[in-house]
Amino acid sequence: MEKMPRYYRFEGYALDTLRRELRDSDGALVPLTAKAFDVLCALIERHEAVVGKEALLAEVWPGRVVEENNLTQAIAALRRAFGVNAHDRRFLLTVPGRGYRFVATLTEDAEASSIAPAPAPTVAPERVPTPEHAGEQASDPLPELEPVAVPANEAGTGPDGQPRPTPATSQRSHRHLLLFAGALLIATIAGAGWLWQRASPPAAGSVVKPIAAPVAPAGSIAVLPLVNASQDREQQFFSDGLSENLINTLSSFDGLKVIGRSSSFRFRDSREGSHAIGAKLGVAYLLSGSVQRIDDHVRVSIEVVDTADGHTLYAQRFDRPYKDLFALQDDIALAVAGALLGRLPHVHSMVGVVESGHPASGNLEAYNAFLRGAHAILGNTRKAIEHFAEAVQLDPEYAQAWLWLGFSRAISARYLEQGEALRATCAQAREEIETAIRLAPEYGLGYSALAVQRTSCDYDWKSALDLFDKALPRVSVTSPVHGQYSRLLASLGRVNKAIAERNRHLAADPLTEDGIYWLFLMQASLGRLDDAESSLHRLQELSAPEDVAWYSDEQSYLSLLRGDPATALAQAQAIPPGSVRDRAVALALQAGGNVGEADAALRRLIENDGNTTSGSYYIARAYALRGDADAMFEWLERDWTNHGVAAYQILFDPLLLRFRNDPRFAAFCARAGLPAAETSEALGIDRIQALGRGGH
Repeated sequence: MEKMPRYYRFEGYALDTLRRELRDSDGALVPLTAKAFDVLCALIERHEAVVGKEALLAEVWPGRVVEENNLTQAIAALRRAFGVNAHDRRFLLTVPGRGYRFVATLTEDAEASSIAPAPAPTVAPERVPTPEHAGEQASDPLPELEPVAVPANEAGTGPDGQPRPTPATSQRSHRHLLLFAGALLIATIAGAGWLWQRASPPAAGSVVKPIAAPVAPAGSIAVLPLVNASQDREQQFFSDGLSENLINTLSSFDGLKVIGRSSSFRFRDSREGSHAIGAKLGVAYLLSGSVQRIDDHVRVSIEVVDTADGHTLYAQRFDRPYKDLFALQDDIALAVAGALLGRLPHVHSMVGVVESGHPASGNLEAYNAFLRGAHAILGNTRKAIEHFAEAVQLDPEYAQAWLWLGFSRAISARYLEQGEALRATCAQAREEIETAIRLAPEYGLGYSALAVQRTSCDYDWKSALDLFDKALPRVSVTSPVHGQYSRLLASLGRVNKAIAERNRHLAADPLTEDGIYWLFLMQASLGRLDDAESSLHRLQELSAPEDVAWYSDEQSYLSLLRGDPATALAQAQAIPPGSVRDRAVALALQAGGNVGEADAALRRLIENDGNTTSGSYYIARAYALRGDADAMFEWLERDWTNHGVAAYQILFDPLLLRFRNDPRFAAFCARAGLPAAETSEALGIDRIQALGRGGH
């Protein structure tokens, strides 16, 4: 393909093969999937010649075994873009039993200026191509489904007339239980999709209205969780999967800010109007809708509204057989992107590879198992592993399923297994993730998942950094991979860069509680206590009422860092009875003057938590605050034996870093493969308190 001329014209269209752009006679970008674009180039290169299907498959999907249906969908996408159907003899001809011909009158251009785009119109162009499935919507193939109305401006409801989503109840555990694997899992699941490249104009029946410029950043949108309108509540995994597919696809458009899953899914079942939700998420547009799946049919209703005034930019209902699910997902994302591209001239075509979760084979049964695994992963990792294993059994070439199978296995093994069993499971997880990378080397999440496996199983920080170097260029700027990278940097003591990556992640997912929590920990470790407290207040606003114990515990921790043990103790004692209160009180007492109470609280902590995986770390921190280095290192040794969390936290934990110059600290870091303690940018508690008193 490199030998092709760069610029072409044909029947009002202009093609730039280097920038991979197709524009119409008005200069407007005509969005296409990457594979559709490649098919177009392959046909143009052999203008007027019949190009066989096998030749196209080999050229566009080199080294991959894919079904002919992939090519058929690419041809259909091209015809939709050109506004023709399979019976139209313009542009593309199907030669039965042989392949396809590109028949439009073609000229080559020598310069880019000859096809420079005109200014983008202020309203999305009213291009209504003939759908490949002509007659599907007209015949209404789902008469047994209750019709879904699409109101133009009904505040507080979605396109199905049902209430819009309310913040979900927080499920965050006590802070140090999520220091590594748990938080990794929560941040990563938002990226469980794959393979999308560009977008197409609105589909037939679209509603496009001119609207005023939004107050929020123009190129910004949030995808609210699509409502499961099916009679079967078990289909929630299916509607959530479609929602995440839209988030991942739209996130890959250069210049379009898309809010991450953790933030947008907080508004599931919310009764707030579009303006209020848009203000909280900081977006100009909201996408909402509903999904009905009954037997072998799927109906999806979509609405995109302007959050400034609630006007509908785009609304459409899609009815398809379930066997056409992937084409349906493509059509929805292309139609939405097409409507947005008409309004937002600064938004460009997709960059990188989009993680949609589709198997390359098109195996719907495997995809169904994959979606069930993705839905189960946060609540039941073992069940998720079963679903992902089923997916790869159904489709051994399913790269995404291999990835999530290995990732889930590595995380669960880290907390549930010991000794030889742990090593064997970690090796299996690594093999599964490497299988995913071999099958799809363009998939950025594959490298980040392998980085997680290398650190959680092998403490191989150098390999993890190298893998993130491969992952980051392959994901969008809004990808949760930036959050994973931030945690790795913090574990290595590179806290300032970790905060920069964390803020990049939060710019795309501003209401994710775990993301804000990690920012709080990092800010505190640098002695930026006012910033840390602001993050903590921000987190409290998002937290559920039952998180009061957690919030008070963190307030107590900040008071200890400020050198105020009396306030820290009062805050700890205000926590409702339970293990969180016992740990917080024991910690606060170690910095106070009552030795007897401190000893008694520490004994209770050892009795209750001394034999638990995370307990060794809590006890080590208490001894560090007490100033007992010998006992601190003894309990850190137990943490290491129990495969605890110290290795991931020690280089930015101010309580432990007060002993950073002790040779035993250096020995622990060397055993864990960590950098020397003196390289950490984080501060010990003594240094933080000195800075608070004006020390240098």
